[in-house]
Amino acid sequence: MAGPAAIRPLPDAAVTRLRATVILSDVAQAAAELVQNALDADATAVRIWVAATGGNLRIDVADDGVGISQADLDFVGRRYHTSKHPMAQVSERRASPVCYGFRGEALASLGEVAVMTITTRTGATRDDHGQHLRPQALKRCFPCLR
Repeated sequence: MAGPAAIRPLPDAAVTRLRATVILSDVAQAAAELVQNALDADATAVRIWVAATGGNLRIDVADDGVGISQADLDFVGRRYHTSKHPMAQVSERRASPVCYGFRGEALASLGEVAVMTITTRTGATRDDHGQHLRPQALKRCFPCLR
């Protein structure tokens, strides 16, 4: 299994061509997007856990994919940032995708409506590292949340 690819912004020309907001209309679609991210990271095993308690919904996805480097965690959830493909292949992706996601949209869309915790590790380390992402609205309404 190869190491994780760096997360980087798509070039402006690709953003213009691919511009579309991923609309996650239900829990199943959100879970499917997370599973597709795992498969794109070369996962061979994926565990999904969905729970609804006290008016809150939680989706956990765990996998054995290549992970995200600690340096790239700051880019997770940013629109049009992706590790999924070489930049030169953007135009070919629409005709014959070799991966599920490539626009850098799904995590950004989830991050607009949900608190996310991403815990990951790469083959280069046994130590977990992570990132907490909160919607801007929550940051404004509840500044005590960190």
